[in-house]
Amino acid sequence: MATPELAELFVYYTDGASLATVNEWNKTQFASTAFVDGDGNAVLENLLVLTGGVSEENVDTFITNFRDSAADYARFILDHAKGKTEKPAQ
Repeated sequence: MATPELAELFVYYTDGASLATVNEWNKTQFASTAFVDGDGNAVLENLLVLTGGVSEENVDTFITNFRDSAADYARFILDHAKGKTEKPAQ
């Protein structure tokens, strides 16, 4: 849950993914966390800690990195849905 000290970004993929697939993502990624929600959606989450202040450059970098991570995650989910085992480029 977002607070004045914490910003959250989420991406939802309604085609869903298996728990094994999101666990595989979590084993290889640093900044974002994947999970399957109660509706079976594959969700990607990233948190930005705001405690102590944050610069505009920091927020811009965070958003850019999340955008790139979300694109990699979408490819990862789609590839696994098609039976591929390739991992996204890092």
